[in-house]
Amino acid sequence: MIRAHHFLVRGDKPKNKLALHKCDNRKCVNPAHIFFGTSQDNTSDMHAKGRANQKPGWVGMMKVRKVHFGESNHKAKLSERDVIEIRSEPKSFGYMARLARKHNVTQQAISKIIKRESWTNI
Repeated sequence: MIRAHHFLVRGDKPKNKLALHKCDNRKCVNPAHIFFGTSQDNTSDMHAKGRANQKPGWVGMMKVRKVHFGESNHKAKLSERDVIEIRSEPKSFGYMARLARKHNVTQQAISKIIKRESWTNI
């Protein structure tokens, strides 16, 4: 499979540059909408146009969905209050298992909360 913009710029593309799109329409094959740049240029263009991970839409070949953190995530089992309580719990033998049972989550989830690998927004 070859993308249309690759076909359009095959002979004109400068060495070590990428073919980037001005209009961000993946189906667009208008040569006037293509410009050349580095990977960093592509990333900067993505951020400038608000297409970073937090925004829904297409980035490269991957569909990116809006990221929901904390309680706004529809899969969240805990509230911010629960996370604060978990982090303030005194460390004693079996405390992670006890907290996991109390909040109906896994011990791994409790461990990640305590290590701040999850719920990093609190």
